[in-house]
Amino acid sequence: MKLLGYFILIMISLAAIAQSNALSGMAAPPLLYPAANSTANGAFQNMTIATITYVGNYTCAQNQGQAYANATGSSPCEFGSIVAGANGASPFWYIVPAYSGLSVFGFNSTNATAQGFPVFNGSAVLTDCSAGATAASCAGSPAYVYSPVFAKIENMLNYTNGLSGLPLGVLPDPAHSYIFSQFSNGIGFYAVVVFVFDPNIMPNAFDGKCNEVMKSNLTDPTGNCLTSISALENALHTDSSSVAYANGGNPVWEAMGRPTAQAVLLGAGSSSGINTSNTNLREVIKVSPADYYTPVYSGSTNGTSTAPTTISTSTIPVTLPVHSVGQRNVPLAAAAVVLIIIVLIVYFVRRKRGSF
Repeated sequence: MKLLGYFILIMISLAAIAQSNALSGMAAPPLLYPAANSTANGAFQNMTIATITYVGNYTCAQNQGQAYANATGSSPCEFGSIVAGANGASPFWYIVPAYSGLSVFGFNSTNATAQGFPVFNGSAVLTDCSAGATAASCAGSPAYVYSPVFAKIENMLNYTNGLSGLPLGVLPDPAHSYIFSQFSNGIGFYAVVVFVFDPNIMPNAFDGKCNEVMKSNLTDPTGNCLTSISALENALHTDSSSVAYANGGNPVWEAMGRPTAQAVLLGAGSSSGINTSNTNLREVIKVSPADYYTPVYSGSTNGTSTAPTTISTSTIPVTLPVHSVGQRNVPLAAAAVVLIIIVLIVYFVRRKRGSF
């Protein structure tokens, strides 16, 4: 009976170690992501996957309406509050899977993958670009941006001094995919940020497919799959029950006023046009019709990419704001190891005494 008792104590200690490891943020297996700091990337154009090439560095134009004096040292880029002039540029659209909640910003502690992709219902959401300053972020995107919407989210969560040492309202550039309306040999574009709240219309960047992952009252839940401008235009004016189902408890959705539309222009009114400039991000980009992703992956057959549709996610706590996780669980693991050693010493000492 004594031996059984010791065995039970050892099992409890081992369980404590296992729980500690589960909370420590084990790294996910590496993903062959094509975007990482490349001068080229994938995008959608007229329901097909295209290739974009960044011609030079992006810029974030100064604007008299900028209202983030405390944030300019972290990023000059502002999303969702200013209306900067187009200055002859054409729009391109940042489609952000905002239904993924805080993981869209790539923090390890919000259950994003090790590469910086957001996670929804336990599956990675594969976008053209992961969150800023993460492994699969795009060279043509800023690492950090300011938005009054971000500040609203942080205030709602009582992070009134900002997250991870960043000023209030400054967060990593959210994970996103691109939509372009035209091919180009390298012209100026301005970014329009769109928050997507219906997971049924967010395409997998690598194959352009949408899947019905949330129940909907729409006859065709994936009908506005965001691979074209026309689909985006429709999504901005289409209400779906899947939005409320998908976003319960999502602070990003709450900060945006709980919209019912499938997609929303960040910081803009519901009557705003699809070309509304809601950022000061400017790029010179070449857009060509070649599928960017197919050549990246080996083993393609009949022109079909073998790019993964899902990837492993890290098992990490969903607390904020720590960027590296699991440190607070080290004492638990150490205590468990010490307990095992003590139990074994006591057992063998008593066994030795009993042998005399």
